[in-house]
Amino acid sequence: MIETEADFNMRVQSCIAPIYFFEENGGQLKDTERFTTNGTLTLFQKDVNIFGITNYHVYKRGYLDRKQNNENVICQIGHKLRINLEQRIFYEDEKQDLIIFFLFENELKDIAKNVPKSGFRRINIDIERLLKTQKKEDVNTWATHVVGFPGVYKTTERISSNRIEETFDAFWYPSFVQHRFSCNPNEEQITLHFFETRKAIQDGRLQMTEGTLSEELIDFGGISGAPVFARCFPHQDDLTLLGIVYEGHSSAEGFLPEVIYAKPMSLIKNILQG
Repeated sequence: MIETEADFNMRVQSCIAPIYFFEENGGQLKDTERFTTNGTLTLFQKDVNIFGITNYHVYKRGYLDRKQNNENVICQIGHKLRINLEQRIFYEDEKQDLIIFFLFENELKDIAKNVPKSGFRRINIDIERLLKTQKKEDVNTWATHVVGFPGVYKTTERISSNRIEETFDAFWYPSFVQHRFSCNPNEEQITLHFFETRKAIQDGRLQMTEGTLSEELIDFGGISGAPVFARCFPHQDDLTLLGIVYEGHSSAEGFLPEVIYAKPMSLIKNILQG
C-alpha cells in the first residue's frame, strides 16, 4: 500500500536502477575518467520473473558497439551487479528502441544496498482515459510521473578504487510531481511537457515534496529507459507503468522546449504479460 510520500518514494525506488558501462581495466585512467556512459533500467516483475527494460540505443551505443572494439567494456546495474548483457536478452526491437533483459531474483540484492528491488507489476495502456481527464490549466488533473538517472547528477566522489557503487542520485523531483502529457498514437509516442511542470512549480501551482528544481535547464542524458508511470483507478494503491522514456530535450540544446518522449507500454505489453 502507498499511504504516505515515504511509501511512494520507496515504491518508486524499487522499480528502477542505473545501468552503466565502462572499461573494467582502465589502465592509467582515473575511475572518474573511465566512468562515462549510463542509462536507466526499468524493472518489471511477473511472478518470479524479473525483467529489466531500457532503450535499444542504450544497449547498442553504450555497450555492444564499444564492446566489439574493447572486450574490457562491462555492464553494471545499480550497486554492484555486473553481467554479460548480451547473454540476458529476452526481447529486442531496434525500430521501437526497446529491449528487455532478464534478471535472476537472487541478483536483486546486488542492485541496491538499502532499497529492496521488485519492479512494476501492472501495465496501464488506457492512455485515452487519462488524456480525457487531464486539463492543461488544472495541474491537479495531471496524472503522470517520471523518474530516472541523468548523468549530470552522478556524484563521482562516491566512486571507490575497487568498484563503482551508489554513483547516482536519482532524478527524484519529477517522480513527486505530476506531469501533463499528450499522446500521438500514429507515432507511438507519449510526450511529457516538462517545461509546463517547471512553470507550474515556479508559479506555485505545483508543490514539490522531495528535491529541488534548479532554475538551470536539465541535461536529460542518462534518462533513457526511465519509466513513465501513474497512480490511477482502480490501482491507486500502486503504480501502473505507462511507457519507457527514449529521449529528452532541453531548450539549452536549441529551440526546443523541455520535453521528454516515451514509448507506450502497449508496444511490449504482450511480451511482458503473455
